[in-house]
Amino acid sequence: MSPSKPSNSLEELRRAAENGDAKAQSDLGLRYYTGEGVPQDFAEALRWYRRAAEQGEASAQNRIGVCYYKGGGLEQDFAEAVRWYRWAAEKGDPRAQNNLGACYEDGQGVSRDLAAAVEWYRLSAEQGFHWGQWHLGRCYDEGFGVPQDQAEAVRWYRRAADQGNSEAQNSLGICYGEGRGVPKDLCEATKWYRLAADQDLAWAQKNLGYCYQDGLGVGRDPVKAIMWFKKAAEEGLADAQLALSLTYQDGRGVPKDQREAIKWLRQAAESGDASAQVWLGAEHIIGKRVPRDLVEAMRWYRRSADAGYACGQSAYGCCLLNLKDASWDDQTTRIPFFFGHKSLDPLGVTRFTKCELCDTAHKLHFCEGRTCQEACKHWSFRSKATP
Repeated sequence: MSPSKPSNSLEELRRAAENGDAKAQSDLGLRYYTGEGVPQDFAEALRWYRRAAEQGEASAQNRIGVCYYKGGGLEQDFAEAVRWYRWAAEKGDPRAQNNLGACYEDGQGVSRDLAAAVEWYRLSAEQGFHWGQWHLGRCYDEGFGVPQDQAEAVRWYRRAADQGNSEAQNSLGICYGEGRGVPKDLCEATKWYRLAADQDLAWAQKNLGYCYQDGLGVGRDPVKAIMWFKKAAEEGLADAQLALSLTYQDGRGVPKDQREAIKWLRQAAESGDASAQVWLGAEHIIGKRVPRDLVEAMRWYRRSADAGYACGQSAYGCCLLNLKDASWDDQTTRIPFFFGHKSLDPLGVTRFTKCELCDTAHKLHFCEGRTCQEACKHWSFRSKATP
């Protein structure tokens, strides 16, 4: 959600605001909200916003909406945010129109309505606001609220990208890289990824890393690939963390380092990457790079399964099935493990002792209140239901 930028020097703003200039009051409030040139003070920001809003200043009404949306100085309240956004949007404020569109798209403070989202994004975009243009491009790209039209998506992405919007630059790079709405052009894709990556957009940094890793639109350069993967990974992007794990595992551009590989794999799993969660679960079953621990393995499989990842559902379901079908007269049973990356074998098995299986069953409160048959049926069904 964008509150817009203030203008004029602080001294000029303060004089104008104290003399009743509504736009200056709104901009002075933003200085306090962001802490630009003054100590950050949400209460003081809101005081100036409200003085401006009472005079009908649309930018202030939008900014009060942002405060309610983000919980800055106020208790978070999406419905109240929508109310303020609407007041400003109906007066033609492009930022408020974009913000109101986002609320309709996400169903926050208002019932989800993609057609209404597109309507507000379009009003914002047609006024030249780059975030409205990018959002409208996404709607055309994905067919949200409008018939899918990738050429139209590219048109709006380009208008936003030309204004320096990093998300639009990355989206335009993807379109060129995949030939969506434009002829495929890997060099052009790399150009747009780089512009976005230089603005610290993690997704673009990851995409640029793959360009260098695979020689797509640029010369193959594993060292530069790692540099860009690491920048994105340090921003918390799970995809980049997983990519970095694989570079250390395989020694692409760096010496092989299994400790670093596992460190980044774990970070990707903790960041919510479902394939990394499956892979980390497999590592705990194999027990070569991390301690062998079936409890940890099944916990990671379960997190991946709960995220709707078919491989995680299959892995968790197969573990349940094997654990429940194990003959307790035997000393060992075979438990499957799955990897989450196409370069690795998709399925393998390893043996666990009777004592390890009993310990796992105890720690996991086995069957989760279901009978063995019900639990297996539940997870088998979920793995088949997810494409």
